[in-house]
Formats: sequence, C-alpha cells, structure tokens
Amino acid sequence: SPKEEEEMSSHSNSRPNMPWSNGEVKTFLSLVAEERIQGELD
Repeated sequence: SPKEEEEMSSHSNSRPNMPWSNGEVKTFLSLVAEERIQGELD
C-alpha cells in the first residue's frame, strides 16, 4: 500500500549518513553470496 511505502522511505531518510552496522553488512553480503551460488548451480 502507498502508506507502507511512505513509512519505509521516511524511515530510510531518517538516517541518511548513518553507516551500516556490522550485522547489516554481514547479512547483506551473505544474501548476495547465496544468490550468486544459487545462480552458479543452475
């Protein structure tokens, strides 16, 4: 819904210059790596 999108964008805009936490970076990297591995297997 549009309201949910608004809340998400305002949430991300509330910390424009804040670096990611280590946990967020690790989670993102593991997801990317997993997708790449899945692509290689196909």
